[in-house]
Amino acid sequence: MSDKTCEPDVMGAVGTALGSWLSSVPPTAETVLECLRAAEAGTTGQARAMWGFAALNWEAALNADGGRPSGAELRAVALEYAQFAAREHGAVPGAVR
Repeated sequence: MSDKTCEPDVMGAVGTALGSWLSSVPPTAETVLECLRAAEAGTTGQARAMWGFAALNWEAALNADGGRPSGAELRAVALEYAQFAAREHGAVPGAVR
């Protein structure tokens, strides 16, 4: 598996963090980035910062060249920020419940 593909457990964690906003079909890494950016744009304050940090780390993972930090490490950090934002600041903006 290349560093630019998303492992199923990683995509599952993103789906959990973002709630029902994402479909049950694992999205592409680029789609996840779009979702993180949309969540960032739809919030303010600390929530916006957390979604923004998630998006920045996810984007860095997409562009990782195999050095350190690796794409997998950057995706893990992005997930931590997304999970924190979802847990501490409520639903993702625009989420369908």
